[in-house]
Amino acid sequence: MLLAHMKQVAEAFLGEPVAKAVITVPAYFNEAQRQSTHDAGVIAGLDVLRILVEPTAAAIAYGLDRRHAAEQTKETVLVFDLGGGTFDVSLLRVDGGVFHVVATGGNTHLGGQDFDSRLVDYCLQEFKRQQMNRFSGVDLKGDMKAVQRLRQACEQSKRALSSATIAKITIDCLYCGKDFEFTLSRSRFEQLCQDLFDEAIGHVKQLLVDANMVTSDVDTVVVVGGSSRIPKIQQMLRVLFDGKEINKSLHAGEAVAFGATTLAAKLCGTEDDSWGDLVLMDATPLSLGVEVKGDLMSVVVPRHSTYPLTMTSSFHTCNDDQTSVRFRVFEGARPLTKDNNLLGKFHLRELEKRDRGEVSLRVTFSIDTNGLLTVRAVEEEKTVNANQIKIRNNMNRFSPQEIARMMAEAELFATIDANEKARIKALHALDDAVYAAEKKTKVTSTKVQRMRAWLEDHGDATQEMFMAKLREMKL
Repeated sequence: MLLAHMKQVAEAFLGEPVAKAVITVPAYFNEAQRQSTHDAGVIAGLDVLRILVEPTAAAIAYGLDRRHAAEQTKETVLVFDLGGGTFDVSLLRVDGGVFHVVATGGNTHLGGQDFDSRLVDYCLQEFKRQQMNRFSGVDLKGDMKAVQRLRQACEQSKRALSSATIAKITIDCLYCGKDFEFTLSRSRFEQLCQDLFDEAIGHVKQLLVDANMVTSDVDTVVVVGGSSRIPKIQQMLRVLFDGKEINKSLHAGEAVAFGATTLAAKLCGTEDDSWGDLVLMDATPLSLGVEVKGDLMSVVVPRHSTYPLTMTSSFHTCNDDQTSVRFRVFEGARPLTKDNNLLGKFHLRELEKRDRGEVSLRVTFSIDTNGLLTVRAVEEEKTVNANQIKIRNNMNRFSPQEIARMMAEAELFATIDANEKARIKALHALDDAVYAAEKKTKVTSTKVQRMRAWLEDHGDATQEMFMAKLREMKL
């Protein structure tokens, strides 16, 4: 009950009850994780005003800091948030009190704890070497108490190396009464963690690609999170951004909390105009849509759409006398639903019996300020006939690593996907032509009957074959 404890801490400091809160989460928390965080706040006795992603909170803190500058301009800001257990990177456009999230990236399993683990593994090997391999066949990690003491010492040394070039690790009686003493250099620490640093910078590069930007488009790079203090990280960011000085004006450990507090005060109507108007617009990490005929994904909400939002698309029945439609909701970057992720499904029943294509269905995707998705479908001529689903299934959402993999696959298979999509559309065009011919006359001609039979037997034919048959139908 961490939130309940924080509520008690705040009340003890303020000397009065705390009833409302803005709670921050990593940018790549999916809807189920955000909903769970919201519910945890309610259980703790809080009125949760907003679930706010951490980079946006940091950007609010930066924007408020900029209000005191002599000159305020529109800026494109990259927030690099490397904490103890998670890493978020976001691109925002900041214009006064308007914060528009352009794109987000990161890894919910990359942070200072990973750097600590590298140091622990290295020090355990060094301890064995110092003991003349006396413990060479022993798994020292089995001694949890010893490993915990070593981890704490490694973390302290890591922190020290942000301002010093060497740090000493000293632990009495680390294992079997044997002491451990080792001098760790900053260069050795950087060597041990270089691949992790590279991964973090790689996410920054990918984010720029996703946003169709280059490094020169970024006006300011803001670093927050305790691990952003690591000199090597800052150096790599400076190199990436062509020598641009990194903005370290915000307290790395407090910026997110400060931004969240600012928003909470604004939402509570506190009479302090130092922050002016605040408008927050976050963005979706992947496209959202529904499955249509041919197992194609029809995108309703494009990737990186800002929310809160409401977007609507119209669809039609694909069979005669169809009385029910199953809506399958997906997120992803590929044209075929089999390559995307199923979020949920629901039915709209009791449709009016009519020829295919004559019943119109309106599907609306709504994402609220907390990033929670609701999908609603309604029969356009009978607005009372509606159904909806709220997507909260944590098992069905993509992790940051899966999102990165998915985007890479989408780029790799772009040509194959485009060809398959064109093939399916050609199949649909021929099917529509045959259907129209069947409906045109009471007695179906032999030519149309043969074409329908061919179509039913050759659903896997090539695009060229479908197009040739379509030309034949028009003769």
